[in-house]
Amino acid sequence: MWYFLCLSGGLIAGFILAAVMTAGKVADLVTRAGAANQRAASLDKANLVLRRELAELRAAHEAPRNHGYGASNG
Repeated sequence: MWYFLCLSGGLIAGFILAAVMTAGKVADLVTRAGAANQRAASLDKANLVLRRELAELRAAHEAPRNHGYGASNG
């Protein structure tokens, strides 16, 4: 009788522990994927801002080029 009770209690506890650990793993994967997506979006925005600033700096500080036909960047 005790053998059956201990065995069934251990199985129930094992299933509960396995379910909790599986749910934690799934939640961790979802969290990591969400963080990676947010990081990628943030990097895209930062890259766009840096490209815009670089273009503005080039336009403001670059000397006009003359290839014999007049200034090429108006």
